[in-house]
Amino acid sequence: MLIPEFINKFLTYGVHGVYWYVYLIIGLYLITPLLRPFFRNANHKELLYAFSICTLFVIISALFPDVRWVKGFHSDYFVYIAYFICGYIIAHYLRDLKYTKDFSLIVTLVILVLCTINGIYKFTTLPLDFFMSLSLFTLMLYVPIKETKPLLFVSNASYGMYLSHVVFISIFLKLGFSDKLPLWIEPFAMACIVMIAECALMLVIKKMKLNRWLN
Repeated sequence: MLIPEFINKFLTYGVHGVYWYVYLIIGLYLITPLLRPFFRNANHKELLYAFSICTLFVIISALFPDVRWVKGFHSDYFVYIAYFICGYIIAHYLRDLKYTKDFSLIVTLVILVLCTINGIYKFTTLPLDFFMSLSLFTLMLYVPIKETKPLLFVSNASYGMYLSHVVFISIFLKLGFSDKLPLWIEPFAMACIVMIAECALMLVIKKMKLNRWLN
């Protein structure tokens, strides 16, 4: 794609969905200077208030997805800012509280069960993925990470793995993998299968030294 054509699509109809994060990053770079003065000087009560408001905003947005508060405005524009703010508050304040680790582990297990049940018998439109993301992020803050070779390989190849995951998911869906797996285990099994395929692809690219042409 020519650069002028790419710029035109980027600014109007958008590029391929796999590059959704580019818009997110630009938006966060623009909004962060406005957020910084408050969060650098906020006390604990103000941080908890911001966390509660962001969480409530995400819940309301999920329960009422078609709400348009202002013409041309949609709540989706601000949902990712809520992730950004909550992640900052967890890392800089909530992580140091006494029972945060135990609480996040319990929440992760509960949400995992609820997501599995909701996948089989749809019973709620609550943003379970939001709570799962926050709880997993919190747990990761307590995990001691050692620089092993497999971990470094995945880390160095992570961007290529991300770009290829849509291709592998499409291939496995067309091959009917999702129909052959029990519904309760399908998300976890598909994630593992796609991960293995991505690692294999990145390993082939590295062994054949194709990465010098792809960088």
